[in-house]
Amino acid sequence: MSTVSLRSINRRYPGGTHAVQDVSLEVADGEFMVLVGPSGCGKSTTLRMVAGLEPIDSGELYIGEREVSKLVPAERDIAMVFQNYALYPHMTAAENMGFGLRVRGTPKAEIKKRVTEAAELLELGDLVDRKPGKMSGGQRQRVAIGRAIVRQPAAFLFDEPLSNLDAKLRAEMRAELSKLHRRLGATMLYVTHDQVEAMTLGDRICLLRGGVIQQVGTPMELYERPANAFVARFIGTPPMNVWTGEVLAGGRRFRSTGGVELALPQNVSPGPAEVGLRPEHLSLTTVTDGPHLRVHVELVERMGATSLLHARTPGGEIILASMPGSMQVTEAETVTLAYNPDHVRTFPVEVSS
Repeated sequence: MSTVSLRSINRRYPGGTHAVQDVSLEVADGEFMVLVGPSGCGKSTTLRMVAGLEPIDSGELYIGEREVSKLVPAERDIAMVFQNYALYPHMTAAENMGFGLRVRGTPKAEIKKRVTEAAELLELGDLVDRKPGKMSGGQRQRVAIGRAIVRQPAAFLFDEPLSNLDAKLRAEMRAELSKLHRRLGATMLYVTHDQVEAMTLGDRICLLRGGVIQQVGTPMELYERPANAFVARFIGTPPMNVWTGEVLAGGRRFRSTGGVELALPQNVSPGPAEVGLRPEHLSLTTVTDGPHLRVHVELVERMGATSLLHARTPGGEIILASMPGSMQVTEAETVTLAYNPDHVRTFPVEVSS
């Protein structure tokens, strides 16, 4: 396996769209790095640039010690797993997995050995003689992953490989991919728009927005110490509550445009700001002598172990609170929510260009 190093890479499309802007990222040998972000953020374009399927307009790309920016995909020593599986329908699972090796002139005995090993690793032993049309979506995706494994590449690239699966299969395949990574110790670069996938799979996450990296770190670093309000909103289910307003004189209190006042954990320079508070850091209380918010409940989503309370502040701002499933609250109530100021995060206001 190898490192993957992106050094100020850029991609501009005809018409002026700057899809990837000076992206620099170091993927360590054996690391599972996830590129995540909303549609159009540049994550798939970045992956395709690594694969050689999209040109790099400027910047450098290294796989291991080799600078590969100008090399064709076949010369980069990578294997890619696509969203749509890209299997040949007339070939069996074994033939699909070994096809790339056969094209490269690998001896038949070696092909059979590698395909057998990959099939065992992916628990495909009973399916190797079956064609894709006779397989489930999860089985086809495992065959596509097996085709990548037999290549024994320097790095694996995954382009939203689970997006065509239903929720149950996605959860199962996430677990399978995690186990596979541990077994192979492989360098993996994985693209998804699903932040749950990013949080559960990645050793580290690179969050993109508008072709620009917003933050790189472990899942918990992005969750607990988001670099800006966009990261705070994107990472976490349900998303963080974020208010726009200003830090008041004295630097220890914030007032939103809708009139919400929050205590801050430390002195912050007075002026425009955004603050965030995660739904799980709010709790029902009857005590009003500590930090609290009064809200009007509009909806309660009961999900078993937890309930999600949708409420509105007196100034009309929406607030989410995650509560135990047993909480006794109904729509149209006015309730008090307590919070610890240590959980309040402050972000600079983004200036539109």
